[in-house]
Amino acid sequence: MVVYPAVSPRAFRFYLSHRLSTTSGVNGRKTFKITHPFIPQYGNEYEFIDRRLNWGEDRVVYFNQNGDVATVLTSWTDVAEPDIFVLQSAGRSNFRYTDLIELSKLLKYLKK
Repeated sequence: MVVYPAVSPRAFRFYLSHRLSTTSGVNGRKTFKITHPFIPQYGNEYEFIDRRLNWGEDRVVYFNQNGDVATVLTSWTDVAEPDIFVLQSAGRSNFRYTDLIELSKLLKYLKK
């Protein structure tokens, strides 16, 4: 028997009605951590419910502090596979080449 935390009935019905029947936890994962440094929940750990596509985006489903069902981009969590650039740079660079090129274009545009 699965025991769910106390959540609002509306949130629980939403979760059950939108859950994909073929999905399950990622490798038996029970919790996950938000790793994106620029969002307020950074560093917080939450109970992992599911991983699925919502609105065309890969998202992690979890219960927030209020007990409501919430989602966050998978890339903002430790559920996501590590970025190949981050692995290869091994901390030597904080920026990707393509991001630096885009920044350069933006700065040239703003100078005009």
